[in-house]
This record gives sequence, C-alpha cells and structure tokens, in this order.
Amino acid sequence: RYHPEYTQYELISKIITDERFINNVGNVFTETGSISFQDTLNTYLHTSFKNETELNKSTGVLQRNSNGVWPIWDLTNHIDLLKQINQLNNKLPDSSKITWYYTDIPVNWETMTKKNYLKGFTSIIRDSVMSVHILEKYKNIISLQKRKKALVIMNTNHGYGLLNQKPGSGIKWLDSSTTNYLMKALPGKVANVMLNTVSYMFTPIQYGKWETAFKIAGNPDAGFNFTGSPFGDDKWDGFFLYPKSLVFKDIFTGFIFYKPLNQQIKKVGYPYEMDNFEDTLLRRAACVSNSQVQIAKTLIAIYRRDPKLLIETGPAPYALFLNGLNIILLPLLIILSYLLSLIFLFKK
Repeated sequence: RYHPEYTQYELISKIITDERFINNVGNVFTETGSISFQDTLNTYLHTSFKNETELNKSTGVLQRNSNGVWPIWDLTNHIDLLKQINQLNNKLPDSSKITWYYTDIPVNWETMTKKNYLKGFTSIIRDSVMSVHILEKYKNIISLQKRKKALVIMNTNHGYGLLNQKPGSGIKWLDSSTTNYLMKALPGKVANVMLNTVSYMFTPIQYGKWETAFKIAGNPDAGFNFTGSPFGDDKWDGFFLYPKSLVFKDIFTGFIFYKPLNQQIKKVGYPYEMDNFEDTLLRRAACVSNSQVQIAKTLIAIYRRDPKLLIETGPAPYALFLNGLNIILLPLLIILSYLLSLIFLFKK
C-alpha cells in the first residue's frame, strides 16, 4: 500500500511477533532506511530504554536521520514498528532476536549540498541498489543461519515482480523493480504478496470488484495464492499503464485481504519529531527542492503552535484522489479535447 497507510503495519506487526516468524524467519528488510545508518539501527534494536520517554526520543532521532531520500520521514507506522521490534527483542534471547536491515541508498545529510543531492539518482537505479543490499545480506549472512528466511517490505511498484519473467513487458518498473531483481537472482526462492489496496492512480483495483466481493463475504482477513484463484486471472491494473496481456498471477505470488479500503487509515507524526531539529530540517530541505523547504516551514510553524498538532490520524485519502481525478482532471481533458477540436475546425 502507499507509504502513510497505517493498518498494513498492524498486520506486519502481527506477523513479526508471531512465534512462527520469530523461530523460522527472524529477518526483516525495509525500503525505508539508508544503509548508512545500519550500525545505528543495530544498536537501537539491542538497547533497553529506561522508560517510554527515552524510547520515543531515541526512536524519533533514528527515524528522522535515517531516511535516504527525504529530509524527514514523518510516518507513524515506521516509528511504531521500530518501537515494537525494540521491545520484542528485549524479551527474546540473543539467538531469537529480530534482525532488521535497511536497504536504501547511502546518504550523508551532514555533508549534503543541493549540487550533490542524490547525484545520478533515478528510481530504477535505486531499485537495483536496494536489491544488491538485500542480496549481499542474504547470501553472506542469512543463508548461513539457522533461520534462512526474510520478510522484505517494499511499497507499491518496488514489490512488483515478473513471476514467469516474460520479456518485453513494456514497463521498466516491472523488469527493474527491487523484487524482480531478487526473483532473477534467487529463482524459486522469492514470493511476493500483494495487500488489498488501490491502483497507482488511487482508483480501486478491478473497479472495486474485489472489494465488493469481500464485502459480501463479511470482509474476512484472508490470504491465498493467486494461482488457482479467479482473482489471479483478472487483468493486472495496478500501474499507470499496463500491458493487456498480464494478469495478477503474473505479477504477484499471493494476495492478502486485510481491512477494506474504507477502514484503511493514514497516520503521520510522532512524539519529539521536531525537538532540536528545525535548523537541520531547513538545511536538508534546501538541498532537495524549494517545495521541500515550504513543507519544512509549514511543519515547523505547526510544531511551534503545538507539537501534538503534527500527529494526525484520518481516513486514507483514496476517495479524495479519486474524486479529484473524476471531478477535476477528466473534465479538464474533455474541455481541452473540445478546444483542440474547435481549433482544428476553424483552421480547416
């Protein structure tokens, strides 16, 4: 699902804290988090904090410093997962503790300038770099352990794969996603699972047919393989443009339904988010873009009024985006087409 959605992490937390995961998997990779902060993450996951205040402050510092792409990462789901795994590890023996690996591109915010900000960065290069980081850890560490498995958490297009590796899919995101690199490097050892969500254009998958089917069934939490399911034979419509020949079982191994769209929520903000951080945030934002500077100034202004105002919870804004498409964008396209037709008519 898209990054700020919170209930997906409720499910992920249930998985990670399950005894079967602890005993048989025990390793987690996330897209969020630069490998430059791996040592800091390792120390954090093995630290026992005296109280909730110390835990919140240390987790906040780790989250706001470790993002490899943005000046600040203010999503609540990630910080809550950090806290939960820290507290879980404090209860587990060393042999059973959860190991978490960051995968994102290296970054040094202390020496960052606008000129060298992610120099040479493209999304496809980033996906290949993340896959290299995962494969290095898997081959050199995880494959040698008793627990030889890992959960890799990737959002949206980073999680797409080509299960049958059909050439010429026409979409570089498919051929060059992090997941597809992993599937090619470890054939038969990688499964990718889709959570019920919306398409990349925030429109319901299959025009809402899947959501309606689960609603009629009482919205049960459920998971199954796409192969052998009628869902898997539906045309894949998760991206902007998509080849008509691909169906969902070509892109994903399995599917999980957890919370219908109208129960999915967006949560941002966390305690101590801006403590002693305002100047640093403005400097980082200036390295990225003018729009990020404006966002930073807005966050700082809200924080100065009341730090609690930075913490927000609300419905996932799928309907807002969808209505924007239907009410604003589509009529504009119709008007534009009409005007172009008139121009051609008068010219003729």
